[in-house]
Amino acid sequence: MVVPGSLAEVQLARVKSLLSNGCTVLAVVRDASANHNLGELAGGVLQEAEAGVSGYAMLGQIDFQHPLFAPFADPRYSDFTRIHFWKHRRVRFLDPQGGGDLSGARVLARFDDGDPAFVEFHEAKAVCLS
Repeated sequence: MVVPGSLAEVQLARVKSLLSNGCTVLAVVRDASANHNLGELAGGVLQEAEAGVSGYAMLGQIDFQHPLFAPFADPRYSDFTRIHFWKHRRVRFLDPQGGGDLSGARVLARFDDGDPAFVEFHEAKAVCLS
């Protein structure tokens, strides 16, 4: 399932139900209103801000061992330098109990400035990518 932005409470409850039943969810953080929803789906708190990008950002680190990027592990397909991001959000998932980073969150790709681009987290038996 793809979550393209912020959700109403009824929609959020439905997505949580799908996650608890093992569905994979791809959530896109397009604006500040989506951060509350994504934090709830992750089981934590999402801290985010618009990243200051002069020009454009590119993917800098990619985990080619993860199934999402494994098809691109061959050097013939692993050149992502032509993909430019004109803006992105700086996100951090925090544990609601201790305020530190949420355990179980795994960064699959980072922008060239070090900010996470794709984050995977496991909530119960589900996987959510953002």
